[in-house]
Amino acid sequence: MQTKTIVSYISASSFDHKMYEFLRELEQQSKEVVDIQCRHNAFMYMATIIYK
Repeated sequence: MQTKTIVSYISASSFDHKMYEFLRELEQQSKEVVDIQCRHNAFMYMATIIYK
């Protein structure tokens, strides 16, 4: 299994765009997403994606 961490400071739309682009890349490579864990606070959005 592999992991990818995506981080965006302040902007939720930037975070959404980064997530979308990475998930689209995984789909094109026929990779399977095992889990997505998202966290956020007032300053940062972060997601850890586990895939195989």
